[in-house]
Amino acid sequence: FRLRASYATGFRAPQAFDEDLHLSTLGGSARITQLSENLQVERSNSYNLGMEWDYHLHPWEGRLSIDGFYTHLLNPFVDQPFTGVVTSGSDTIALLDTKVNDVNGAYVSGVNIETEWSHPEWTVQLGYTLQVAKYGEVREWYPGEFGDDILRAPSQYGYLIVGYIPNERWRFDLSTTFTGQMTTPNERLQTLVRTPSFIDANASLQRTWKSENAHFTAEAGVYNFLNQYQPDVEVGWERDASYFYGPIRPLSIYLGFTVGM
Repeated sequence: FRLRASYATGFRAPQAFDEDLHLSTLGGSARITQLSENLQVERSNSYNLGMEWDYHLHPWEGRLSIDGFYTHLLNPFVDQPFTGVVTSGSDTIALLDTKVNDVNGAYVSGVNIETEWSHPEWTVQLGYTLQVAKYGEVREWYPGEFGDDILRAPSQYGYLIVGYIPNERWRFDLSTTFTGQMTTPNERLQTLVRTPSFIDANASLQRTWKSENAHFTAEAGVYNFLNQYQPDVEVGWERDASYFYGPIRPLSIYLGFTVGM
């Protein structure tokens, strides 16, 4: 049984990051992020308090950990949309966003629980996080669209991984991720959308044959077998290319073969 506590502080300099260079599109025009001339350093103070417990229940062995966390952001970076355009004649070539500081700050706090079990034939891992991620004051993101949620930050999320290996020939794996509701922007419509929750579940079965000089493995599996997928994916040249959430693929079946010497 262990108790632990930690404190960390850090900063991000006012500079362009990799994600600022990944251009998206809106209405057929590129989106470019520029830095405000007055952009200040973003700073953070993070606190963590947790416990961890190792246990043995024959033939199982496992571990349980519970952590509480709180991070306070000073002058966090936020993107202010539609601050300018780049034109060529009468055509709009690019839309400009500006990275600015939110002087009211922001915070992320919550609780994380994780446990894992091992057995001669089974492995089980489970984790769940409940969090609150908000700015210090309500912001107006678009005309008439107000909110204090940090965007694209789910209020809860978790995972489950199960492996079953009865012998050296067979293996079964199940992996599941859960993503709770979050607030995400649709910049084509200039609205804030509260997304639904998703469970992305995948399963696979492997069979291995071994000989004296080689081995052969066949695998069959299915991605997202619950077929939970974003219901309002935008299409067409006018779409908001950054408006995407939930599992990255619909229900998909695959087969695989491996030969080793």
